[in-house]
Amino acid sequence: MIENNIIHIDLLDPELESELYQKVLTYQIHRCDPLKCDSPALSSEQCKKEFSRQFSNTIYIDQNFNRYIYKYTKPLDQWVVPYHSETFLI
Repeated sequence: MIENNIIHIDLLDPELESELYQKVLTYQIHRCDPLKCDSPALSSEQCKKEFSRQFSNTIYIDQNFNRYIYKYTKPLDQWVVPYHSETFLI
């Protein structure tokens, strides 16, 4: 679904997708707080929810944790919680 652009893991272009861009900024950016993460992540660490995501140029499965590592190349994208655009706009 990610490869087919059904699930997004990045911020879209604000000029082309202004409504979706604004909603993602409002609702899909992880912000550490004591209720969700116990404590904010330090600059070199990840919080309990594994944000900020590590930079990666590809999507792959981490065999050690049996989960996807998504492609993150821009700093703000490291904080985006994956989302499905069509459902999100409803």
